[in-house]
Amino acid sequence: LLEVTPLRITDLPDEDDTAEKLMTGSGVDAYLLMAAVEGQWKEDIEMIENQQYHEGVLGLMGAAHVGRSSTAWSNIDEKEAQRVKKRRLKENKSGAVPYHIQSSWGKGGQAVFMDEPPFYVYVQDPA
Repeated sequence: LLEVTPLRITDLPDEDDTAEKLMTGSGVDAYLLMAAVEGQWKEDIEMIENQQYHEGVLGLMGAAHVGRSSTAWSNIDEKEAQRVKKRRLKENKSGAVPYHIQSSWGKGGQAVFMDEPPFYVYVQDPA
């Protein structure tokens, strides 16, 4: 069992879809997607190494288990995340609220996973 705890995703681009900007903010809504490829799945390795545009983890044929983090919505900043966290803790719910830091001159946006619980990916043959 592989435990994954996301902390931060960096160098995120700005959103280029006007409708999406209006709904969820000017940055991309980021999350971490992770899979373990096991066995003799040479096709997956070749695809990732040789194809410039592919579906990433979603296109893997040999990944039986995939893990996913929460989404860091680009319209939630650090102050909003703290406010939501306090409200959730009063309601005895998880306080984890990922948030987005907007891009700035020469620096891409960031997704910060504050108090994010880990997710797990099962590895059948940890050779």
